[in-house]
Parts: sequence; structure tokens; C-alpha cells
Amino acid sequence: MPCDERNPVAGFVLVNKPVGPSSFHVIAQLRRLTGVRRIGHAGTLDPLASGLLIVAIGRQYTRQLDTFVGMDKSYRVTFELGKTTTTYDSEGSITHQLPQVSVTADQVYAAVAGFQGTYDQIPPAFSAKKVNGVRAYDRARKGQTVVLAPQSVRIDSIMIEAMVLSIPNPTVTVSVRCSKGTYVRSLVHDIGQALGVGGTVTALERYAIGSYEVDQAISLDTACLDQLEAMVFHA
Repeated sequence: MPCDERNPVAGFVLVNKPVGPSSFHVIAQLRRLTGVRRIGHAGTLDPLASGLLIVAIGRQYTRQLDTFVGMDKSYRVTFELGKTTTTYDSEGSITHQLPQVSVTADQVYAAVAGFQGTYDQIPPAFSAKKVNGVRAYDRARKGQTVVLAPQSVRIDSIMIEAMVLSIPNPTVTVSVRCSKGTYVRSLVHDIGQALGVGGTVTALERYAIGSYEVDQAISLDTACLDQLEAMVFHA
């Protein structure tokens, strides 16, 4: 509930989305908190993902969201080797799983480094891309075959932060700075394919959009209108 009665909140706010709720759920929370209906964000995060959402509150500011949509994004992703799923993350149905995986650190470093730069990436079938006017994930959920065209994406940096190569489930954590339109789930899938063992996302955080960082963001779990207003900015 709003903390008190006042003029409607208007502007941009950085929100730290937790794992679990959808980006739409975050918008619904903000509508209840502010009483403002016209609210949007500059890039969806899946329920599995946490981290930074840039949210616009009010008609004047939702019209300016393209300012942020085109900015580079930075992620931290953990993935498991030896398994693939329908969604390229742990929420999907398993499509392939090796009984055990044996890869070396050198092989992982080489595979990861191979994706720095520009490459043609195929988005996941479970994505918001449209096929003949229908969202790809709607077709995929119905069991329909989804064929999406590759799109050029840019990986500005990709760095391994942690690696546990224990059998049977090796895991790797990398930080990635990438261009608009990059699907980190597809990047992980492609790394797994390059290693010949498959890979699937188990944790994903977006920690920056351009120069805006998640450390500057508000958590809606405990926020009231006073705190939200203090965080609003105008680009």
C-alpha cells in the first residue's frame, strides 16, 4: 500500500528483482505501491533470473525507455555442464544428460574465450521472439517446432569467475558484458555445444545496464513509497 497520499511518482527507478517473480509481477507491485498504471521496464528478466530492472513510471517516462533498451548489459551466470533442457535453463525439461562429464579447465577456458567478439546467435525456442506474429514460447509450450533465425550479437567481455569440475556435474560461473539482444541462455547452450557436452543455466543475475548497477537498486520486498520516491531519477 502507498505510505501516504501525495502527487503521483514519476520518473525512472532501479529495481533489484529477486529470483522467482516475473518482470510483470514487479510492474504489478509498483502499480499497487504507487497507484500509477503507466509503468514499463527496459528489458525482461526471466523468473529464474535476478538483478537489475530499469523501470519507468508515468507516460512521459515510459516513452523514453528506448534510451536504456539499447545499452550494453552485464550478467553473472552459473551453468551446469553435461545437461541440456528445452528452455536452456534448469526450469525446462531435460532433453539430454550425460552420466558423467570429464572436461579440463583448459578446455573450458578455450571454449568460453571463443565467444568473445561478434557471433551469430540463435535465440532459445522459449523466448519472446515472434514467429509469424506469435511469441516463440507460445508455440514451444504447445509442442510446436520453433525455428528462429540467427541474430548477430556482441560479447564485449566474458570471464570465468569460478569453476568446479567435479564429476558428475561440473559447474562454471562467468561474468558477461554483451550487446542488446544477447540471450545468455543461448550463450551457455553454445558454450556447452562447443565443449561437446551441453550446458544449462542454473543461476543468472543481471548486475548492470550501461553504467547503472544493481548495487544502486531498490528491493521492493520491504520498500514503501517514501523509499521509492527517494530513488527516482530523471534521465
